[in-house]
Amino acid sequence: MVKQAISGSQAVVSALGPTGKPESDQQISLGIANILTALKEFGIKRFVALSTTSAQDALDIDSTKFKLRRTMIRKGNESIVKYTELVRQSDCDWTLLRIASLLTDKPLNKKRACWVFG
Repeated sequence: MVKQAISGSQAVVSALGPTGKPESDQQISLGIANILTALKEFGIKRFVALSTTSAQDALDIDSTKFKLRRTMIRKGNESIVKYTELVRQSDCDWTLLRIASLLTDKPLNKKRACWVFG
């Protein structure tokens, strides 16, 4: 099914993202692995995927808040870190959109900020 969806594409964007439920997040790892396999088979280089701040980057400035958060929800983060590493180790020209928290459809109650390194 993945192969049919990406056949003929120049790039793939995956909206698979963390749910906060470890069993669902493990399924996402399998889905990302399937996508990466198909990308390689079709010679598609460009890949954009969701991740979280749980999957650290060398340029991260780690705060006490994030260290504590990762420690408290370590089990749920394991699968996120796993699929992020799959992407980072792939031959793709990849971008990971690291969301800091799940957004909702509730009214905005504070500002959100984002930035790009590199």
